[in-house]
Amino acid sequence: MRNLAAKDVLNCLPVDGDMAAAITGGRDQFCIGVYADRADFRGLRRRCEIATDQGLARMPARVIEKPALDALPLVGHGWVDPYGHLLTKNWDVGDLQLCEEFGCGCLPQDAPGWLHPVLEKLNSRV
Repeated sequence: MRNLAAKDVLNCLPVDGDMAAAITGGRDQFCIGVYADRADFRGLRRRCEIATDQGLARMPARVIEKPALDALPLVGHGWVDPYGHLLTKNWDVGDLQLCEEFGCGCLPQDAPGWLHPVLEKLNSRV
């Protein structure tokens, strides 16, 4: 996600899960998918192609088109609203870290009271 800009995935549904071995050539790998109406998929693909982060699949398995992903058991992971906030049902420290790294806001529905100042500071940057 650090290779993408939050503005590139506004108003989208992020999903995650294991990719089927058939798609990746015999090995299961982790996948993060984005369903969005107006995303710049060419730009997203370009950024993903040049990424050098450890653990990324080799191309072309790194970027998989929607028809192949639709058959996979991917789990919806909240919603990125049009303003750049990740809206989730349950708060998770991993989500908070991802939002900090990615530069987007974080709005979990069940955030505990002690977390509100942290979220306010994070969301003020969006």
